[in-house]
Amino acid sequence: MVRQQLEKSVQGLLHDNLDLCNGVIADDELVDQYDKSVNEIAMETLVQYHPVGDELRLVVTSINIARSLERLADHAVTIARRSRKIMKKGGLDEVGLIEPLFTMAVGQLMEALSAYVDRDAERAGWLAGRDRDLDKAYKKITKGLSKMLELRHEGCAGLVHLLFVARALERVGDLAVSIAEDVVYIESAEDIRHSLAS
Repeated sequence: MVRQQLEKSVQGLLHDNLDLCNGVIADDELVDQYDKSVNEIAMETLVQYHPVGDELRLVVTSINIARSLERLADHAVTIARRSRKIMKKGGLDEVGLIEPLFTMAVGQLMEALSAYVDRDAERAGWLAGRDRDLDKAYKKITKGLSKMLELRHEGCAGLVHLLFVARALERVGDLAVSIAEDVVYIESAEDIRHSLAS
């Protein structure tokens, strides 16, 4: 559902589709409910079954992953809201600039979720080190949009909204990496969160 929310928010922007953006905003509460459900199930499991070892890591980390997914949905809502503002101003020719960033961010998310479902720590570890590509793409886009802002006298508000969209997509990549790191922890009990930062 979160992947669909992200896709709808960006497709709404790229295709001037206000209904897609409105749908993302309306469905945000459902994602919040799913997050709460995962937490309730996890807590019941902890209390009733007292899991240990990799089973305990799976339960606790599933709470973290649900939280990451809920935050991803929040970023989809941010994109949808910024997209609506761009559309209300008459659109923006530069919206296509964020499409490669979107493709990379959603690709990372899908890889992370597949690694979680398959419990594939090797793929998750590989993904955790790949965030630099998305960061480079984000910096390139923000640099280009910032230059446009300096040169342009009209349409600046739309560019500012597009900067926020790009930032939200960069955060999607960060959260996908966080999920991948959680997968590594489930399978190996190794915390790699800060070892890949350099």
